[in-house]
Amino acid sequence: MSQQKITQALKAFTVVHFEDDSVEVVPSSWITEDQQRCSFPDPPPKGFKKLQRAVGSEPEETWEKFPCKCIKSYGTINQHIYFN
Repeated sequence: MSQQKITQALKAFTVVHFEDDSVEVVPSSWITEDQQRCSFPDPPPKGFKKLQRAVGSEPEETWEKFPCKCIKSYGTINQHIYFN
């Protein structure tokens, strides 16, 4: 495992940029191992923000995996993002 992968694994949340130019903070567990795609519901279901903020949250099997670019990872969600 590369040093970048080890560092990524230690971080609970990742800021991702999707091809449609949207940016989201997601649990790092939603990102594929190659860091090229992210599982994300479309449209997000009721109660999604709570799931999105949960450390170690796992994506639903029915969610599509969208191409993305990982911008930065954080140990906690409060280090960078405020959710409405």
